[in-house]
Amino acid sequence: MAKQKEKKFVDTIIRQIEQLDGMVLKMSIAPGMTPTGQYVSTNRPGTPDLWVTHRLWTGWLEAKSVKGKLSENQRSVINRINSIRKGSAYIIREGENKQHRIEDSGGSILKEFSNAFELLMVLHTLHYQELNAGDILQN
Repeated sequence: MAKQKEKKFVDTIIRQIEQLDGMVLKMSIAPGMTPTGQYVSTNRPGTPDLWVTHRLWTGWLEAKSVKGKLSENQRSVINRINSIRKGSAYIIREGENKQHRIEDSGGSILKEFSNAFELLMVLHTLHYQELNAGDILQN
């Protein structure tokens, strides 16, 4: 049941981002692709569920249900992505009453959102906050 709810949550986010002129690739560790081309295969366990490209933000999202747990592989990959390009990978967690959360790999809640537009705006802001806090802009 939890996987079905998570799938519905992910499908809703994908649909909303694409309605906002974004593109989402749904990752899979299984080989092959669906007839619609929606799934992209990867051989790296822990790869986040979604690659999102939008004019506001581009990066990786790992979707979790209310009680879903991040695996060590997922935590490791997300931390590695963010060590290469700060603010580029987050966890989105389905919430109660459509009040969802954005989390870091340690499980800290960074912000709440209720739709894909809010999600993208928050991700955009978080990305630039990370860049400003890092040394990339201090040179």
